Amino acid sequence: MTMPNTIKTLAVAAVGGLAIFAWQHWHAGHGEPDGHAGHAGHADHAGHGQTAGLSLDDGRKWATDAGLRQGMARIQALVEAPAPDPAAQAAAIRDEVAALVANCHLEPKADAVLHALIGELLAGAEAMARPETATAGLARVRAALARYPLYFDHPGWRTGAP
Repeated sequence: MTMPNTIKTLAVAAVGGLAIFAWQHWHAGHGEPDGHAGHAGHADHAGHGQTAGLSLDDGRKWATDAGLRQGMARIQALVEAPAPDPAAQAAAIRDEVAALVANCHLEPKADAVLHALIGELLAGAEAMARPETATAGLARVRAALARYPLYFDHPGWRTGAP
């Protein structure tokens, strides 16, 4: 049995909203006055192709924990899989971001860098949920995934994918 499109759309919006709420709520205790709500809209900084907030740990990649590695690998797998329904794929990405946030426990500076990437992932997923911007949204998610291994030490990350 399938749900009518209106119900599907509402369900996707509700799940996405819950994922964003969970991310903002969980991160509100990390010393940021706005609970990081503004990260979802980050764009490339001054058109120079560098996302605001991304930096290395004194020239080294940030350490990762199991929760971050597992979550990012699941997001990468979602993007690699063919998606006949970009809105469903976007909802799955938002769900994985919420799970990643719930299970990732980085030190505060690494966490702050991760926020820039999470913002890009969520912004891309939001765009994917709309037919007129689905392709651009997927490209934005892929770009965030491509930047991830430049800043985080993730053994076994497939840099050529997606």
